[in-house]
Amino acid sequence: MSGRAVLDALGESGHVPIAVRLDRQGRWHFPPASDALAEVSGFSLPLGLGALVEARPDVVFLGAFHGQFGEDGRVQGLLECAGLRYTGSGVRASANAFDKPTTKQIYRLAGVPVAEDWFVTGDEARRESGALAREAVDRLGLPLVIKTPAGGSSVGVYVARDLATAIEGTRRVAGEDGAVLFEAFVSGRELTAPVLERADGTAEALPLVEIIPIIADFFDYEAKYQQGGSREISPAEVDPELTHVVQELGLRAHEALGCAGISRTDVMLGPMGPVVLETNTLPGMTPASLFPKSAAAAGMSFAALVDRIARVALRGAAA
Repeated sequence: MSGRAVLDALGESGHVPIAVRLDRQGRWHFPPASDALAEVSGFSLPLGLGALVEARPDVVFLGAFHGQFGEDGRVQGLLECAGLRYTGSGVRASANAFDKPTTKQIYRLAGVPVAEDWFVTGDEARRESGALAREAVDRLGLPLVIKTPAGGSSVGVYVARDLATAIEGTRRVAGEDGAVLFEAFVSGRELTAPVLERADGTAEALPLVEIIPIIADFFDYEAKYQQGGSREISPAEVDPELTHVVQELGLRAHEALGCAGISRTDVMLGPMGPVVLETNTLPGMTPASLFPKSAAAAGMSFAALVDRIARVALRGAAA
């Protein structure tokens, strides 16, 4: 959905987009209408990348890559090796923002407030899940958040309100990744702070969005993507002073991670003040997604937003 929306918006803004689709088997598909790519369809990585280079795009718009392989720096590294300019953050910022323990280390060095946590890897993560969960509860209390260290769209995230649920969540995450990130649960309102760069590379804080899950007790995968799963309000109904504080946290997180072009930082308004959860380097890009809703609240159409992201990359500020 993001890809289709971006393609339409690019055409509306006067760009000439080429749709490149990567299927679940890793094959690259190009539109036969493109002269340079008329004969290619279903190519593997080396041939597909070669065909993309042959097409000589001015910029590769990464608006539809979310989660592993797209948001973690791998595609960005691939494009850099091919000498292709792309939208959004570079390899290091993408990888650091995708890896939650690394993100939190960078946040702390930059003075960005985060929830207390315990990161377990290696031999510790291979301990019996019951013992591991009990120690996490002893350290951080209940409710307890259990996360895969690297992931997106709240996949592999569990909120445990009792020990049995904590044990089950620990078993699932440790079994999938061999590492577990435990965090103290922060209750309160959830906001997201979008940041959009200007053509000169300076970063602009856009209006905040408040996220209110309806079908879950936190903004999980279903609440994110199921129709009616949540309400999003932009601009968030937060007083001006607190709005400024949260926007500054979004800007600080963007800068600390070395993000470029665009980012969206999720924040909880906890009892002791704002707590930053994570930064998304490739946020959703449908007109109904959080970032475009924020841009709309700032008076920017979806087509204008997509055009700005592309032009920032074209001028070298984001690649």
